[in-house]
Amino acid sequence: MVKNRRSQSIVEENLAYYEGGEEVFSLGWIGPRLEPKDEHYEEVMEAIAKVFQSSNKIKECIDRHRNAIVGKKPHWYFADPAGNRVEDDTASVAELLLQCWIDRQYRLAISSESALTNAIAECTKNMLVTGRGYLRLWSPKRFRNSPDLINRVALHSPHPDSVIINRDDDEFTDSIEYHYTFGELKRVEVQRIDEVSNFTIFTTLDEQGIEIEEETIALDLGGRYSIYEMRSPSLITDSVKRAQNAINFALTMMIRNAEVGGFRERLILGAQPPGRWEDDKFYPDNEFRVGPGQTAFLQGAPLHDEMGQLKGYTNPSVYSAEPVSPQTFIDTAQAFTANIYHQFSQSHLLGSDLQLSGVSREQARQDFETTLGEHSDIVAAAIAGAYGSALMMLNQDSTDTYRNLDIVVQLRLSATSPLPEELDRILKFQQAGLLSKATAMSLSGFIEDTDAELALLAEEDRDRTVVEDTTSLLVSGAIDQPTAEATLRSRRVLAQDTNSSDRTNEVLNGNN
Repeated sequence: MVKNRRSQSIVEENLAYYEGGEEVFSLGWIGPRLEPKDEHYEEVMEAIAKVFQSSNKIKECIDRHRNAIVGKKPHWYFADPAGNRVEDDTASVAELLLQCWIDRQYRLAISSESALTNAIAECTKNMLVTGRGYLRLWSPKRFRNSPDLINRVALHSPHPDSVIINRDDDEFTDSIEYHYTFGELKRVEVQRIDEVSNFTIFTTLDEQGIEIEEETIALDLGGRYSIYEMRSPSLITDSVKRAQNAINFALTMMIRNAEVGGFRERLILGAQPPGRWEDDKFYPDNEFRVGPGQTAFLQGAPLHDEMGQLKGYTNPSVYSAEPVSPQTFIDTAQAFTANIYHQFSQSHLLGSDLQLSGVSREQARQDFETTLGEHSDIVAAAIAGAYGSALMMLNQDSTDTYRNLDIVVQLRLSATSPLPEELDRILKFQQAGLLSKATAMSLSGFIEDTDAELALLAEEDRDRTVVEDTTSLLVSGAIDQPTAEATLRSRRVLAQDTNSSDRTNEVLNGNN
């Protein structure tokens, strides 16, 4: 049997880079540092940490990728085992119940009623960050006997390290473990499918791995589990983390450079500070101060010959360290930002100053959409599985009714919209007759239903034509006011509950 336990250090490291907290400094500071055994190590590293700067491009790209996949609520419907859409009475009742349950999960994610987050978004994010994300259904204790069925089942996305999927030698799921704490006690929920009844058996193990018999339950989920996995290689590669470290270093050094500019170091060469000589030994004046508002008197250091006799003084000079132009650090940060965008297949977002041609940008967007498509299949399958298990959990008294209903989930991908110059080009092509309205709408990126939008435009054109024709006839005296009102009302240009004459005048005068 094979377990899917991964290195916890990699999971935690990737999550730390995504969250961008203080841990990123200890993980990714690539600037100079003392040896840990040095007595000044803590002091120096604390001083660097105070000015440490970070622009979290990893989180920005992960969130953009996730939102493009699940930023919009998915469409779903029931299908029979052959894949045909089912729309009979049974499916209608099931659809109403399941949609009410889905709506409640979204409400819980944004209300103060619970600390739950949007499970689907969280799970997708975990997959992109760590390579694994999980959706888990469970029955909250307070709602276990609720008269309202939709309250009895909830959905969350547990920490990626809390789930272990055990697979057999053929790589099929044999059992699933969910590790959690109950108060201060550690517990493990184990799920298995009974080969005889096809029921899902839930057992709970204590800290010693001993089964707690009174907590064992069996549910008819149609051969399903209550935990679903989203699995894909993490987008946060070692190369991405190195680029993020370079950005943070450049920004931190820019702050240090500003410090040098504001508090410039001055080296006084060939000068003797105020003080006194006693027995051939010089004692500097402890009251000596330099800086704004201070007047300083310095003299050249004495020069002596071989006999110790004074022969003159040095010629003092002052050297001030000048800061480096901040553009050096800005260019460095921008270069590594572009590097990260390329690695996330989001280089179509780069500005023209980074010399990405229009053709290259379109190709980059296509690459991004291809990556979205690969991930969307994984996400849709996990959501469909969770919805199917939820439906069975909500109907334990009538599972046979819904056993043959499969759920098909269609995600509404939303890749980034074209840049302004690309929109201008699309508009020019459409106006020149090189693109149809439908194609131009599709390429614009912000019209979801092209057919519906075209129907609305056609309706507006028809109404405009009726108004123009009616106005011409009314002005020429070919028709009277009541006939004009009737014509406009037949086209629904006039509302039935408005004053007909006044409203007609407004429409015909172009105030519609």
